Amino acid sequence: MTAEPKDPTKSIRLLRPTTPLAERETIREDSQIGLRVPRPGELLDGVYRIERELGRGAYGSVLLATDELLERSVALKFLHPLLTEEKQQRARFLTEARAMARVRHPNVVGIHSVGQRDGTPYLVMEYLPGPTLYHYLEQRSYRLSLDDAMGLFDQMCRGVEAIHDAGATHNDLKPSNMIIGPASRLGITDFGLAEWVRERRMRRGGTVGFLAPEIAMGDTVHEDLRTAADIYSLAVIAFILFTGRMPFAGDSPEQVLHEQLEERRLRPSEVRQGVPRALDEPLGRALEWNPAERMPRVSLLRSACADAVGTTRAATPVPRRVVVIEDDIVLHPWLEATLMSVLPSASVECFETATAALASVDEHHPSLIITDLRLPGMDGFEVVRQLRAREHTRYVPIVAITAAGTPEDWERLTTLGADGFLAKPFEASTLRAVVRRMLARER
Repeated sequence: MTAEPKDPTKSIRLLRPTTPLAERETIREDSQIGLRVPRPGELLDGVYRIERELGRGAYGSVLLATDELLERSVALKFLHPLLTEEKQQRARFLTEARAMARVRHPNVVGIHSVGQRDGTPYLVMEYLPGPTLYHYLEQRSYRLSLDDAMGLFDQMCRGVEAIHDAGATHNDLKPSNMIIGPASRLGITDFGLAEWVRERRMRRGGTVGFLAPEIAMGDTVHEDLRTAADIYSLAVIAFILFTGRMPFAGDSPEQVLHEQLEERRLRPSEVRQGVPRALDEPLGRALEWNPAERMPRVSLLRSACADAVGTTRAATPVPRRVVVIEDDIVLHPWLEATLMSVLPSASVECFETATAALASVDEHHPSLIITDLRLPGMDGFEVVRQLRAREHTRYVPIVAITAAGTPEDWERLTTLGADGFLAKPFEASTLRAVVRRMLARER
C-alpha cells in the first residue's frame, strides 16, 4: 500500500498543458502494473463476450463486451488489484458495488451487476456510446452556447443529486468521467470508486483543479459536509462549460493548487463576453475554500445557474408552433407561460391525450413537440414512433419529459428518434434552455 503523501504536489503530473482542462492526474503512472484483463473473444462467466478495450484509467481498465444472454452491449470495468488485494476488501467492495447499482437515473451510467475473475472484481455497466465530456469540449474548441452549456450542466447536476440521494458521493467529478451519448444525454461514471480509493489509503485518482481543496489536502471533513466536494467540482466544470477555461489562471498544477488554496479565481463574466454577471455569485460561492460556505445542495447550484442563464435573452425567434402532450392539465398553464417566455410569437397548444395531439399535428405542422412519457392509452414511446413515421414530423425536434425515467427509457427514446429528455421536476429556466437549444439546431 502507498500512503497518502503529505505534500499533494509531489504526485502531480501535467497531462495536457495546452488545453483549458489540462487534467492533472495524481495517480502514479505505473498504476496499471499487475492488472490482467480478458482478451478479445474470451467469454467471461459464460455470458460476456469480450470485444475490445475502451480505455484505461486510475482505477482499472474498461472493456466493451456483448451480453450474450440479454443480447446487449455492456462495459466491463476491471479494478486494479491494489484496490482489492485482500479477501475482506473484495467482499466489502462487492457489497458496496451492489449498493451503487441501486442508483437508477438517466444521468448516471448504470451498474448492472458485479463479478470476479481470478480474484479481480469487475463491474458490469451500461455501455453509453459517445465521447467523454473532455473530448466533446475539445472537438468544439471549448466554445458552447449558453444554452448548450446549461443543458449539459443541468444533466450532470441531476445525476450527482441522484448519487447524493442514494447516500453516496462521487469525489472525482471531472470531464473525463462524463460521457455524452446519443441525443446529448450526459452520463456520469465511476461514482463511489474515489471514496473507495481514499478509504484504502491509496493515492487519489483525482485531478488537480477539479478536486476540492479539502480533498486535495487530505483534510478530515464532517459527515454533514461530505457532498460539498462534489459541489466544488461541479462549479469548476460549470466554469469551463460557460467560459471555455478553468477558473484559475495558473499554467502548472502547482500554480493551480496554490490559487485554489489562496482562494484566487477568475469570474466567469470577466473571462468570456456574453456570460451573464449573475453567474458570478453562485459559481463563486460553490468554489469557496471552506466547504461549509458552499451551498448545501447541488439543486441550489443548478437552480441558481439556470436562473442566471435565463436572464440572458436569445435573439427573438421567428413565429413557431409548439405542441405539448401532457395528461396533467394542472401543468398546462405553467408549460404555456414558460414556452411563451422564450417564444413570444409562437403558438403553444397543450393536449391531454396523444390521439388529440397527433390529429392536430397532422392538420397544422409543429416546430417543436414536447411529450410526457407516461400517458394513458398511448405512451410517449409510441408517440415518438408515430411522429417519426410521418413525413411532416420526421425531423421536428421532440423532447420527452417524465417523472420516472431510466437509462433504458432514454436509450429506447433515442433509438425511436427523440432529441431530448427532461426529468421532472424541472425549472422553467431548464425548459427554456432546452427549447432554445432544440430550435437553434433546427435552423
